[in-house]
Amino acid sequence: MGVIVQAERMWLGPGRIEEGWGLRTENGKIQDVGPVRKLRQGRPLGETVLDCGRTLLMPGLVNAHVHLELGWLRDRTNARLGFASWVRDLRRFQIEDEAAMGKDEFRHAMVQAIRLGAIEMLHHGTTTFLDVSNTGLPGEILPGNGPRSLAALECLGLDRRKAASVLERAEAYLEAGPRGRISPLAVPHALYSCSGPLLKGMGALAGRQGFTSIHMVESSEEADLYQLGMGKLKGFVDEICPDHDILVGEDPLERFERFVGQVPSFLAVHGYALSPGQVQRLSRMGAAVCLCPSSRGFFLHPSIPLADLARHKIPVCLGTDSLASAPTLSLWREMAVLHQEHPDLDPGRILSWATEGGARALGVPAGRLQAGLSADWIAVETADVPDDDLESFLVDEEPDVRVVCVEGEILLDGRWEG
Repeated sequence: MGVIVQAERMWLGPGRIEEGWGLRTENGKIQDVGPVRKLRQGRPLGETVLDCGRTLLMPGLVNAHVHLELGWLRDRTNARLGFASWVRDLRRFQIEDEAAMGKDEFRHAMVQAIRLGAIEMLHHGTTTFLDVSNTGLPGEILPGNGPRSLAALECLGLDRRKAASVLERAEAYLEAGPRGRISPLAVPHALYSCSGPLLKGMGALAGRQGFTSIHMVESSEEADLYQLGMGKLKGFVDEICPDHDILVGEDPLERFERFVGQVPSFLAVHGYALSPGQVQRLSRMGAAVCLCPSSRGFFLHPSIPLADLARHKIPVCLGTDSLASAPTLSLWREMAVLHQEHPDLDPGRILSWATEGGARALGVPAGRLQAGLSADWIAVETADVPDDDLESFLVDEEPDVRVVCVEGEILLDGRWEG
């Protein structure tokens, strides 16, 4: 039996706000969208009507890049000494905490942080997310009946002799297969942290998966590593593996194409230090770009090359990165930070990046309220906000999310709070 969902208003995309509209869902999918009076005409006896009151119905948010397993580092890190130093700190904190707590207790702390992070995202209206982890724990412990998750095992290693063992671990991780709404993936960490043989193996996996994501030229230190063969990140890479195969002067996108090759769907994460020519090359490769504005500000990375991304029509989506580099896992905050830094950006466009943009980048049949797509929707408190101000309100303010629904199943119901 279907369900009619109604609210005061509905957001259907940039500039499209409809009053008195709703949607009919059945078997986890949207069957119809339109005026509630039409949806109610001739409806079967007993069909449920879910009234979300004076809220706005809109697509669920899609977090295209998050590291849940770093949640145990919340409020403990800083980037005053640069990106490479921050990476060193992550490893140091782990060694120190494992020694102080013991491996079992440390694992428990990480599990708790992962679960709390997932709950935090749910309360902020995230219905789909791509999580990236070194441990694979999120894919193991997140509930299969929660938000949709692409749980990616992040593979790295500069020692060419160890590439086979890293790939074997990735294959074993993928063999577990989907579990409810949790789908396993294996992705490379970054071009500066993976040897050529490992990248080649990850390219083969990406071909089978039809998708990969990778941290791409995130910082000035990373750009200096490739262009000049010097800098703090170069020193860090040399320290890890003195005989790595990164070539001085090599374009990182050339390294990607040489080893990973053509991938059906490719998400480049961050990309703040990409040159205009590299952005153009990304466009030719058919890539999408995921921006994490709070994390960019935390590290003081170069400004987001929005003009170049727009010029080359590169699809954009948003992520939160991790609680080791951002204060919250709310995509609303990411939208607000992006709009503060780029006030000329249309708020409706930013909203589309946080919904349809993420869904398209991840290959998920969601991100819009449209017949045939997954019934992933949220009801947001927007009472008394005029239509003309609605998109600006959603982007600039942290709205209260009342209801969260994934595949037609309500996961959060706050309609009767207060």
